[in-house]
Amino acid sequence: MADRPRRDVHGMNYKSLSEYGIPDAGETKEEKKLEDPSSVKRKLDVRDEKKSLSSAKKKLAAALSLDKSCNEDDVEDEELRCLRAELKSTEDDLKSQRLQNEKLKLKEELKRKQQELEKEKGESKSTLHKKVATTSSDKSKEKVLREKSIKDPSLNELRQFEKLNEIVDKKLSKLGLLEQTIDSDSSSSTSSEKSHSVTVKKGKKKVDCIRVSDSSDSESDCDEKKKKKNKKTKSGIKAKASDKVKTQLLWPQSALQYEFVNESVSFNDLDPKLFTAGELEIITSKSISEKERSGRLNLLKKITYYSNIYSWKGLLSFYAAWLRKIELGQKSWDDDPSSIEVPILTQYIVPKAKTSSFPAKSSENKDDQVWFCTLFNRNRCTHKGSHTTFIKGQQRVVQHICAVCWKKDKSKLSHPECANSCPNFPKSG
Repeated sequence: MADRPRRDVHGMNYKSLSEYGIPDAGETKEEKKLEDPSSVKRKLDVRDEKKSLSSAKKKLAAALSLDKSCNEDDVEDEELRCLRAELKSTEDDLKSQRLQNEKLKLKEELKRKQQELEKEKGESKSTLHKKVATTSSDKSKEKVLREKSIKDPSLNELRQFEKLNEIVDKKLSKLGLLEQTIDSDSSSSTSSEKSHSVTVKKGKKKVDCIRVSDSSDSESDCDEKKKKKNKKTKSGIKAKASDKVKTQLLWPQSALQYEFVNESVSFNDLDPKLFTAGELEIITSKSISEKERSGRLNLLKKITYYSNIYSWKGLLSFYAAWLRKIELGQKSWDDDPSSIEVPILTQYIVPKAKTSSFPAKSSENKDDQVWFCTLFNRNRCTHKGSHTTFIKGQQRVVQHICAVCWKKDKSKLSHPECANSCPNFPKSG
C-alpha cells in the first residue's frame, strides 16, 4: 500500500504539535528526547535545584541544631560559673565564721584564766594573813612560857641558896639522918622548903629522896624515863638475816598473776614453772632498770641450765642467796653469781641415774639393723634387689624381704607380705 501524502488541516502541520507537548503521529518518546535537548536540560536543572534546596535545608537544620547546642552550652557554662562563685563565697563566709568562733573561745579562755589568777591572788593573801596571825600567836605563847619558866627556879638555882642548905641539913639532923649536927642561929625558915620525903623501913633509917619542885627538870627526867622504857634492848636470838635491806627487790612469788594473785604463795612453795612465770613477770615489767633486767635474764638462764645438775631446793637457795647479796648492797646485777655457787650448790647435786649397757649396744648396732622395702611388700617397687631409700630423713639400705615374716620370726624370706606363699598370710576357710 502506497504511503499517503500528509495533509494540512486548516494550514496546521502536525509536526508543530510537538511544540505544545502533543506527540506527533509517527514520533516515539526516544525520538522526542533526542530531538528536544532543552527539555532534558530543564529537567536536569529542576533536579539540581531540588538537590540544592534539600542540601540547603539540611545545612540550615544543622546550623540551627549547632546554634541550639551552643546556646545550651553557654547556659550550662553560665550556671557553672554561678555555682563556683557561690561555693567560693560560702567558703569565705565559713572561714570568717570559724575565725570569729575561735576569737570568742580565746576571749572566754582568757577571761577564765584571769578569774583564776585573781582567785589565786586572793587566796595567797588570805593564807599570808593567817600565817602572820599564827606566827604572832606562837610568839605570844612562847613569851608566856618563858615568863613561867623564869618564875619557877631550877634545882641548881636552889642549891646556890646557902640558908636553904642549912635548913635542909638541920631537918636531916633532927630526923637522925645525919651524923653531924649543924648549929645555926636561924631557927625557923621552913616556908622556903617545897617538899621532903623520907622513908624508914624496919628500924633502918634510909633516905629515899628529897624532892624539890622543878618543872623543867622534872619534865625532862620523865621524858627520858619514858624513852628508856619504850626502847627496850632485845636479844638477837630471834633476829633474822632478812630483817634489814639496803635496796628492796621484787621476788617471783609476789609477781604472779591470774589465779595466784589472791593465793598466799611463799617463795619456798614455788615450783620451776611458777618460779619462771614470776621471774618473767618481773623481767617484762617497766618498773625495773635495764641493768636489773639483763642480770635477771642471765640468772634465770643459769638456773634453767642447772636444773639437770642440782635439785630444785638448792636452786631456790642459790637464787635467794644471790638476791639477798644484792639487797644488802654487797653485790650488784653486773656481778657474776658464780662466786656463791660452790658453797651453796655442792650439797644439792643430783646423783646420775644408773644407765644400763643396752642403749649403748643398740646405738652401736644401729647401723647393722635390717630394713625392709615397703614398696616391695606392696608389689610396687621398681628395683630388682636391695637399694637405698630415705627412712625418717636418713638414708637406709632396704632389702626385698617379707615384712611380716621378719617382724614375727626374724626370717628373711624373699616374698612380699601380700603373697599367697607367705606362711603368715591369712588364709580363708
